[in-house]
Amino acid sequence: MAYTAAVHAETAYLFRHALLRDAAYEMQLPTDRARLHELAFFLIEQAFGGRAPEPPSLDAIDPPKLEPHPTDPVAAELAEHARLALQAQISSQQTSGASSPQPETGVTPALHRLYLRRAAEHAEAHYQPASSADLWSRLAAELSQAAQVEATRRAGMAWFWCGNATLAEPCLHKAVQAAHALGNRRIEVQALSDLAVHYRNTGRPSDAMSLHEQALALARAEGNQRAECFNLGNLAINLFDAGNMQRAEELHREVITRSRQLGLRRTEAIALAGLASVQEVTGSIDQAYQNLQLALAIARETGDRRIESTTLANLANVEIGRGRLSDANRLIQQALEIQRATGDVRSQAVTVANLAVLCQRQGDAIRAERYHVLARALAIEVNDQSCLAFVLANLAALYRATERLALAEQTFEEALRIHARTGERRLEASCMCEAALCHLALGRIERAAAMWHAGVKVLAQIPAPEDLRLHRASMREACARAGVPPFDEGAP
Repeated sequence: MAYTAAVHAETAYLFRHALLRDAAYEMQLPTDRARLHELAFFLIEQAFGGRAPEPPSLDAIDPPKLEPHPTDPVAAELAEHARLALQAQISSQQTSGASSPQPETGVTPALHRLYLRRAAEHAEAHYQPASSADLWSRLAAELSQAAQVEATRRAGMAWFWCGNATLAEPCLHKAVQAAHALGNRRIEVQALSDLAVHYRNTGRPSDAMSLHEQALALARAEGNQRAECFNLGNLAINLFDAGNMQRAEELHREVITRSRQLGLRRTEAIALAGLASVQEVTGSIDQAYQNLQLALAIARETGDRRIESTTLANLANVEIGRGRLSDANRLIQQALEIQRATGDVRSQAVTVANLAVLCQRQGDAIRAERYHVLARALAIEVNDQSCLAFVLANLAALYRATERLALAEQTFEEALRIHARTGERRLEASCMCEAALCHLALGRIERAAAMWHAGVKVLAQIPAPEDLRLHRASMREACARAGVPPFDEGAP
């Protein structure tokens, strides 16, 4: 008997209705289509408060904040009706064989650009990065000169935030090159900074550092204190990754002071969180907690949900270090809720990785592995090499703890290869200490001791006292289990 799928009446009606709708639309003459879209455009515009004002020019220096308008939530729909009206108008002219342009409809290219711009701004402000990226890209195609470059740059950063490194990089490259060719140093500085952030997140620390230094030099030459402050903060983050805690702390403190003088609240919050990361590593846990609380307050005051979520996740790390695991779990869940709501897949990968670490600390290996695997998939999706290496190192440690030594060794090797590229010395050194215990469990005592000492040497140079304490405790426990003397026997 042949299988016959049941067709619900309502579904069948909707399908036929869609076909009828499309057929009826295609049967309209181009001039009639233009009028239909023009009518829809003006009716929607009127229903939502009338014509929106022109926003500040995209290439303006220190433009005023874009004032919201009731049409903003439907700006993308208005832009689409404008596009289709204009498209039908062109088709009508081609069909009629007119040798000269016909009189324009009431919908003009300027109105199309107006609502594309407002739609892009609205999507960006409401944390809809994929929509924002598409709208900025479409707007860039309608613009020229510096305005086109700025729209391209913002498209690149929108792709970055939704985790699409493949589309982000060419947009940012194009923006850097075009801004340089135009001699627009303000946009060039910002595009260089954005590309540097992208390079850091995709595991190219040397390139990131070089671009931040270029942007910093340009900003100083142009007297652009805002951009100078921003790039100093990013240089501090790169120095932290490289294990230069003293210089990273100095720069973060300088950025905090200058941000307060200039009223740059967002930059101040980022620098406070960066300083807290340094303090957490170097053992000043209470100061780290206080600075993260200050950063969180600024993020909430300014409505910056991305900074709020990453600060909550960083506070969770501090609480894990303090042993307050239930508080850490609460903070991680708050961070994830915001990251899911804002489409921030990049930050979500890091937060899920930290949730996996929390589960390991709680002794729940099954949930820990599940979250490690999820974090690995997210890190690969957004091409966050630093996060991927961190996840792999922790997953390998879990494999070692659950006696899957061959899988642990393979995963440690993969993590170390990535760490060597990303240049994050502290994380690489910690991974070496953990990998050493895998070699110990496999009976390679001399190799294990040599690798452990190499990792500890780096951690001592940084310095990272809490990491050292944890790795010494883990090593002594593993050596006792293996029946061999501790690797640091005789050391203070």
